[in-house]
Amino acid sequence: MMIAYYLMMERIPILRAIFPSFLAFILLLSLGLAPASIALGYFHARRSTAMAMDSYVAARANPLLIVPNAISMRQSLRLYQHLNIPVDPEFLRLIAFYEKEEQKQSWRP
Repeated sequence: MMIAYYLMMERIPILRAIFPSFLAFILLLSLGLAPASIALGYFHARRSTAMAMDSYVAARANPLLIVPNAISMRQSLRLYQHLNIPVDPEFLRLIAFYEKEEQKQSWRP
């Protein structure tokens, strides 16, 4: 931060009026930079597919996430059908995904 402060003061003299001392520079930047960094990181994670892919790879690597979920979703589907409860198409899509992933797993309970 010290290098950034002195380089900015050399190249942009108007900043000398805004940040009269190094301590003021650190305080104002700390108060503004932390929330801005958190917000930018949050929006980047929401827009980026990296977080979703990381979760997907972690789930594929751990059969204890895929197989039990596939079993419980099939049981839920049977219960819905037995009770004549309408099934959401998104739920059916999720069941199909888990069944497809379950076929790729070598572990079985």
